[in-house]
Amino acid sequence: MDYDAPRQSLMDVIQERNRKLGKNQSICRVVYAIRLVNRSDSPQEALTWHETWIQRWTNKDTEKATGILLAMPSNLIHVLEVPSKLVYSLLREIKDAMGHKALFESCKVLVSTQDIASRVFPIWGGKLISLPRSDANHDGNDKVTQMVSDVYGNLIRLGKKLSALDESEVRQNMDALRSKYTDLLPMNDEVGVFLASKGCTDLTMFLDIYDRPIDLVLDSELVWPIPQPLNF
Repeated sequence: MDYDAPRQSLMDVIQERNRKLGKNQSICRVVYAIRLVNRSDSPQEALTWHETWIQRWTNKDTEKATGILLAMPSNLIHVLEVPSKLVYSLLREIKDAMGHKALFESCKVLVSTQDIASRVFPIWGGKLISLPRSDANHDGNDKVTQMVSDVYGNLIRLGKKLSALDESEVRQNMDALRSKYTDLLPMNDEVGVFLASKGCTDLTMFLDIYDRPIDLVLDSELVWPIPQPLNF
């Protein structure tokens, strides 16, 4: 056996598979909620802010964005599918908007999935919407965790329903979300609960976890004298 012959790593196998599938970059899906500043024009301003970002950083060929943004009277929730490198660029700009431009009050990252198998939304779109208060009991972190899971699952189902439509029908259905897909949309107070819950990750903490260098301490480093390396 030739031990000096080049061998493939798991990363090599994954990258080769992605090339065969025509998948040249990793796509990430992130879901976050934002509490808007208390102004009557805040929902429209927040929607415009995101539309501008999408137009500036993405295009239909290489940096395509898909997903949906629902801007409510005091909050918004956004599902976004973009190349991974753009997710953190967006989240940092949101953090800046919270600190200096007084556009957003707070942000919670509800879901972050790296290297998704496929997109579920056919396009990106935003909608001003308001849904009445729900009757559900939202007390307790366990219930909030289940709420996040339910809302996320419903939004994924919404994306799949939209993807099953003809291209000409997608925009029409996105404009009629409240009448056609009410059962899949989050209520105003549900998004408010996410933003108030300590069980949902704050944007600043999320970015800190992502940026913090990994510092692993091996068990062997805590033993003295240091064990001799194994000879194979």
